This record gives sequence, C-alpha cells and structure tokens, in this order.
Amino acid sequence: MLEGELWEYMGKVYIVKGFQHPEDMLIAYPRYSLYTAEKIQGWLQGSGLNTVYWECIKSKVPVIPLSGSTCFQQRTSLRVQLIPVLLRDVLGLDEGDIYVSGSSRVLAEHGDVDVVVYGAGEDLVHDLENLVGRGVFKRVNEWVLVREYLEKHSGRMSLADYLWFKRDTVLHLDVMGYHVNLRPVVYTKGVQGCIDPVHRVSKYTGRLRVIEQVSSRLIPSRYIAVLEGGEEVVLESMREVYSELALGNYIVIEGRIEERRGGLYLVPDHGVLKPTL
Repeated sequence: MLEGELWEYMGKVYIVKGFQHPEDMLIAYPRYSLYTAEKIQGWLQGSGLNTVYWECIKSKVPVIPLSGSTCFQQRTSLRVQLIPVLLRDVLGLDEGDIYVSGSSRVLAEHGDVDVVVYGAGEDLVHDLENLVGRGVFKRVNEWVLVREYLEKHSGRMSLADYLWFKRDTVLHLDVMGYHVNLRPVVYTKGVQGCIDPVHRVSKYTGRLRVIEQVSSRLIPSRYIAVLEGGEEVVLESMREVYSELALGNYIVIEGRIEERRGGLYLVPDHGVLKPTL
C-alpha cells in the first residue's frame, strides 16, 4: 500500500498514491486497462472513478476497496528484470526495497521503466549524485526529457519550466539503453488509517522563495520556503517533477496550505509551481 505500487481491480491497473489510506480502501488512480492492454488516457481516467471525502486530509480522494483488489503480479520482460538487479547491486539495496512500476509491468510496448526505491534516504541521494558525477550512470539526453514532458506534463507546465526543473536530474537515467525514472520513496510500508491529519486547509497563489533543501530528490520532497508575506512554510511534494528543486524564487498557482501537527505545509501538487526564470 505504498506510493507507486500497482493494484488490480475490476479489469484495471491502479497506481497507489501516498502511504496512508482510509480504512478498508486504497487511494489509487486508474492507469491501464487490462481489457484493451492500453494506458488509460487522461480524459478517460475519471470514468467510473470512485471518490470519497477523507476527513484526515480534508480532500476528495480516488479509492478502490482493499477487499476485491489484488497486488498486480505480472512480471516484466527478461531484459527489464535486469535493471533493478543492476541498480540493487550498484546502490547496495535490499531486493525487497526495489520495485518496477508503470507501463513496463503492464504493456508490451513502453517508453521508460519506472523504478521505485522504498526506505530511501539521503545516503541513496548522495550515492546517486556521486555515480552520475563519475559517469557510472548517465543522465538521459534532452530529447528523452522532451518525450517525458509530452507524455506526462504538457497539460500542466511549459516545456521550458520542465527542462529547468530537470536540468541537473539524477532521477532520469540511461540504464542499459532504457530511460529509467527513479522514484526514491522514504516510506517502507503503507497504513490503514490517519497518521498525519490535516487540521485546516487554505489556498495560496503567489510568490515563494525556497531557502533550504530538507529532503531533496526524495518522495515526499521537502524544502523550507517563505511565502510572499514572509511566513515560513514547509514546501512538500509527492510529485517527482518537483523533487529536485534548486534554491530560489518560484510562483505558486492554486497551491494548498495545510496546517498539521508539524506546522504549515504548502503542497503544490494539484496546482502549478513555476520557476521565475
């Protein structure tokens, strides 16, 4: 029940989001149809989607029942199976902490390989940065990032913004000729119930200055930031695209400010975060 896991329910494959879930449910988005063996296009993803309002995070979430759904078991091709083995050996990971997600598990044809690492921390980020710096791993070229943008991000941000976010990426790598998109997730298990409740919610559109990286290149990524009025918040994102932010100035459109036990958190994931280039 963790970010990136694939679950099967009523002929569709869903991708789990987050680590905490309503009782007897999983927060998950439909991504693939097992009937047509195709990716479900964005405009069709809302068809038949079951949502509930969860008081824990004070938001509507898409859910599937825990009973009646099963963890998706289909194996990848033999060549793709070598990628997590190579990453595991080079990065010193445990076999149970690395998981192949996305289209390479479901579809015969796929453009990239999504690899989730669970229980990731700053040591993994440090190792990735060193390996990329030494040329052991290579970043994908800009044309691959353009394709990634067109497939996943074109409706939300400009190409210039996306390439700026990913200009020094260590999460989009060329491994054995495949575009590997790494997702280092800090959690090691999901839970049924509310662990980090949201007490109050408000919207924020305005300027933002990121002044400190707390857990960059991890999911969730966290940064210390200052709002336009001078109030300090934790900028937190579950989206890989926002997980490699540099210090500096940004504009937030329709961000969500959440008051939790740990303080004020600004979540840009359902809005837009733009660098001031």
